Order: sequence, then C-alpha cells, then structure tokens
Amino acid sequence: MTSSVDTGERKEMFGFTARHVKSSTSINSSPNACNPGKMRTELDGWYIDLNVEFNCEMNRPPTMPTSRMPNAGCKDQVKTRREGTAKTGYPLIETMKYYGSDGQLTFAQTKEVIELSRATLESALFDIPNGYTEATNTSELYGALQ
Repeated sequence: MTSSVDTGERKEMFGFTARHVKSSTSINSSPNACNPGKMRTELDGWYIDLNVEFNCEMNRPPTMPTSRMPNAGCKDQVKTRREGTAKTGYPLIETMKYYGSDGQLTFAQTKEVIELSRATLESALFDIPNGYTEATNTSELYGALQ
C-alpha cells in the first residue's frame, strides 16, 4: 500500500513555493510467498513544480529485498493499493526511512538541494570527454570499475 498526504504547509525555497508531502509504502507478503517478508519506507519532503527536460522519478513501488533466490517458476501475486493524491514534484529536501521486517529503522537518508540556479549552462559541459568508451551491457560497465 502506498499513501501520500500533502500536509498543507508551504514555504518559500529558492524563489519557489514548496509543499510539504509525507508518503509511505508498505509491502507485506504472505508466509508462502516466493520471497516472504515485509518492509516499510517513509518519505518526508518539500517539493516544487520545476519544469525540466528530464525526470528521475520512477512511479513504481520499491521492490522487496531478498536474501535468497526465488524457487524456479515461483511467481507471487501482487496487489497494490494507493491512498491519497498528494503531488510531489522536484524534491528540494527529502528524507527517506526504511524499516525492516521487525519494524525497526534499518536505513535513513536525507537529500537536500543546497543551490538552485536558473542560469543557462554552457554547451561544452555536455560534450563527450576524450577517451570515453560506451558500455553496451552491465558487465562492461561494472568491469570498468575494477
């Protein structure tokens, strides 16, 4: 289940009116699931409407972390439910908390924009660097890091 609530709070940030939105996602699997377990994430952030050429937001629920591989041919039935219609947008400050199957906080992270400019960037910043080699698959990508 995913729920999102606009708290109604507003504040000026970088010349924009930011809205305070809190959301949570819970995943609860049955004991006979391929990957049994449960987890919960919470997001608490300040968001703005920012018209940009790209969007990194992925509107899908987080996947359940697993400690083992699922049985061959095992396929879980997934049911989703969404509550609330709060709009997020571009995050200026966002805290994510991850709770494990025991309900205890296992991970927390805060991302914060510390500078936001509407200045046009020089096109040279986007030039492909000398010596660049395109990775055609993840093996090539991660092999380059070794």
